[in-house]
Amino acid sequence: MDYVGILGLGLIFSVFVLGMIISFRFLGFADLTIEGSFTLGGIIFASCLNSGLNPILCVIFVIVGGGLAGLFTAMLHCYVGINKLLAGITTLTMLYTVNLRILGKSNMFLDNVHFFNQIDNEFVELFIIIGFALSVFVLLRLFLSTNFGLYLRATGENDVFVKNLKTNPKLFIIIGLTVANAFIAFSGCLFCQYVGYSDIGSGQGMLVSMLAAMIIGENIVRPTTVTRQLLAAFGGAIVFQFLYSLALQLGVNPIDLKILIGFLLIVFFVITKYSYKGKPKKNIGADFL
Repeated sequence: MDYVGILGLGLIFSVFVLGMIISFRFLGFADLTIEGSFTLGGIIFASCLNSGLNPILCVIFVIVGGGLAGLFTAMLHCYVGINKLLAGITTLTMLYTVNLRILGKSNMFLDNVHFFNQIDNEFVELFIIIGFALSVFVLLRLFLSTNFGLYLRATGENDVFVKNLKTNPKLFIIIGLTVANAFIAFSGCLFCQYVGYSDIGSGQGMLVSMLAAMIIGENIVRPTTVTRQLLAAFGGAIVFQFLYSLALQLGVNPIDLKILIGFLLIVFFVITKYSYKGKPKKNIGADFL
């Protein structure tokens, strides 16, 4: 089993879960946009890179594109009045066409120089991924430690309380979903470079997979503080990727992996429910389900 590869993919997916925590845990917003944002990140990077743009500039476009996807969902909810679930579904559906239009075909290989294809040593690749993941972790931790971040978390817990403080909770939903989807698009960009191509279907099923990773992480690291909640993203993503690779190693048919992930999610939901039954709630963040 390639443990370096498992750790690398786990860290890439941890960036996804970090973004997911903002919407699902801190805002209590079950945002389905994230599957489309993950795909969008890889597609924008591949299209821009193969057009001759600098990789760093490509990443900037990725972050902006993902942020705009989250912004659109937030606007649908806050100003059009569409409920949270339908707003995400609407944006996700529209993103499929947007992604296909940008890419122009179902998949695209990366032909030009990017962060990983000039490196022959897998350990150097891993250290680069660790650097990116830790940068996202630190930025998010600093963001959440500000007064704005505190209001954002309060919006997910009790938006009436935020209104009573003469502050509009819509602002925090808009900023929160924009930041969350920007991080998730960045995760898709890293994944695209790691595997060497972008595909229109790369985000399919990612919501359930990363939700399972998040729940696994929260059972490993009890999220009683913001830092522990963010650390749960790292632990959950890495453990999930290990379990995924172990299933393949044991000969599980790739066709059956999605149903196994679904069962894994159900099992951890049940474990979470009954392990905390009758105990005071100490976890931070909103209950989105």
